[in-house]
Amino acid sequence: MSVVLEISLPVFGLILCGYVAGITGILGKQSAAALNGFVFYFALPALLFGFTAQAPLIVILNWNFIGSIFFGSLATYIVALIIGWSVFGFRLPIIGIAALSSVFANTGYLGIPLFLTAFGPDQAGPAIVATVTVNIVFVGGTICFLELAGNNKATPAATMINVFRALAKNPLISAPVLALPFTIFGIQLPVLASRFLDLLGSAAAPAALFAIGMSFVERTVKSRQREIGVFVLIKMLVHPFFTWVMVTYFFELESFWASSAILLSALPTAAMAFVIAQEKGAYVGEVSSTIVLTTIISVVTISALLVIFPN
Repeated sequence: MSVVLEISLPVFGLILCGYVAGITGILGKQSAAALNGFVFYFALPALLFGFTAQAPLIVILNWNFIGSIFFGSLATYIVALIIGWSVFGFRLPIIGIAALSSVFANTGYLGIPLFLTAFGPDQAGPAIVATVTVNIVFVGGTICFLELAGNNKATPAATMINVFRALAKNPLISAPVLALPFTIFGIQLPVLASRFLDLLGSAAAPAALFAIGMSFVERTVKSRQREIGVFVLIKMLVHPFFTWVMVTYFFELESFWASSAILLSALPTAAMAFVIAQEKGAYVGEVSSTIVLTTIISVVTISALLVIFPN
């Protein structure tokens, strides 16, 4: 119970505050977009860059952890593709977007604040590594998959260029990648730069959680509830289960990193899946519903996992 009160309540309480602010309109009509822009382009990149630049290389390039996240998510992605194709008759681009919503955990906006609150800034490594891994592999992979399958005129080279551009424009990927030389070569950040990044990055956790709450005002649970329910279950049960299999039987990890992999896989669907759905003009309402439902369910599941796993 103390874990729920000390960690889950503040985290999900901030999300609730954001929802109240959004539904009452107390901060104005453009506040949600402005706050989201601040988090996405400034606060979270500053946090990611600062942590990556100053963290030991063994933390950033923890290959067993990356492998457990990758293969646990890949197995889930394949299951979602099979179910979407054989059970619901999905075809492109819907099947790719539905599968993405089953593996794209909200490690950035929710995972990083959760780890900062639960374990402190020195233990945020798993959330940051998972954020980069999932964004590069599955967002990039899904975009590539949809581009190649949906555009017969697109060459593989042109598709890869488009994917690279999309990933490079994502500051949650580019910020830690740009910081890698500092940790690889042991370069110390100047004191002024470090303080600036710490100050700006410290706003990331509360602002990101508040932004999640505000985004719910425009999201509703649509029809096709059977389909949505299946993919919600895949995200909240199958995804963490496959990750548990990976850390238990295939990848040797320290207890904290193993628990972190499962916890991060149990996070709800990230809003980036909705952005991709909008860009492709497919499955938009269903992905929005998946985000809402998985986030609501995560109030219980994340609290339970925090009790089960050692800090």
